[in-house]
Amino acid sequence: MKTCNSCGQYVSVDFARVFGTNNNQVFACLACSTMSEISEQGKAAGKERYSTV
Repeated sequence: MKTCNSCGQYVSVDFARVFGTNNNQVFACLACSTMSEISEQGKAAGKERYSTV
């Protein structure tokens, strides 16, 4: 099983495939984030960590 790198909560393989990085790493899940944050900002894939705004 996959886990969230942020909180350690287990996530499904499908969640990691859809919302995670190319290597299926997840940096946010439904236990530590909202679905709108995950889907709109790419938070699960850690995209906000690397943005330069």
